[in-house]
Amino acid sequence: MASADLIRAVRRNDKQAEQNIRIQLQNYGIDSAQIDEMARANTPARVFKVYAPQSGVVTTLEAADGMYLQPDSIALTLSDMSSVWLMVDVFEQDIARLSKNSDVLASFEHLPGQVLEGRIDYIYPELDAVTRTLPVRLHFDNSEGVLRPNMFGRVTIIPSEMRRAVTIPASALIRTGSSDRVILQTEEGTFQPRMVTPGLTGRFGGGSRTEILQGLEAGEEVVTSAQFLIDSESSLSAGVARMSSAQDGPIWVNGTVTNFDAETNSVTIRHDAIEELQWPAMETTFAVRANLKNHAFQYDRPIEFAISKGSDKRFSLVDLRDVKDQASKTAPADTVGAVEK
Repeated sequence: MASADLIRAVRRNDKQAEQNIRIQLQNYGIDSAQIDEMARANTPARVFKVYAPQSGVVTTLEAADGMYLQPDSIALTLSDMSSVWLMVDVFEQDIARLSKNSDVLASFEHLPGQVLEGRIDYIYPELDAVTRTLPVRLHFDNSEGVLRPNMFGRVTIIPSEMRRAVTIPASALIRTGSSDRVILQTEEGTFQPRMVTPGLTGRFGGGSRTEILQGLEAGEEVVTSAQFLIDSESSLSAGVARMSSAQDGPIWVNGTVTNFDAETNSVTIRHDAIEELQWPAMETTFAVRANLKNHAFQYDRPIEFAISKGSDKRFSLVDLRDVKDQASKTAPADTVGAVEK
């Protein structure tokens, strides 16, 4: 027994043997204080204490009194509950807004009125194939012990960068399988449908509101009871039919580039009215398709560009060419990119 060998080495004053036995006992998980106590004892120790490397809560207990443990046996599981992980599933369309420095807030039913602050600990690299969500692991301080394993909560992840956006009441958006529309009230007191590209929906700016990425400008008036109006106003049918047919192929429009964002690979264009979409002349931001990614956009230069609707229901820039003079309207100009099919 190592304890007996240690006592004999101490009595012989054999420092080398004593050092070797001490290392052997440390490998068994015995701390230095207990080894010193064994060295001073007159009889070999029959039992020794094993101290956990951390304090915590026993979550599983596999060992029993008098039980023989194999080297690979798990005697007990000890969990440190001073800090906890919270797993959340982020929808696929919101992944681009995630960043490690985003603010995280969480609320739980057993803590009414209390909001806990956390941080993003790890963003998993792979989506769940069934739910089409991305697992994200959050870290929360739990020094007060208010959070327990297997609890459910409501989490809000706030992007690190804020931006201004055009929003409408969520009830004003008419969602269909192929497109999204709103009903606008014109100056003549009539109603006109318009195809839009919605973004985030949440309780911001007062009540439930939806961000509009394309199709609206700030200050335009939309009808909140749009679903009722589109059923009751037969005059809207023709406009809706025109918008539906516009989704089949690219739409060519004239305009000028006002901004290009290389980080998001998007271009902002001040364009003429687009009759197929019932869009007025305004400034719109389009994602740039891969075939135009390396194109050098020139500001305030007249161009003729083509947009097409993608699987994300957002209109993207798929082709463009310069409008050099009046003759270019009858003779085709040099094509910079190819229409993506």
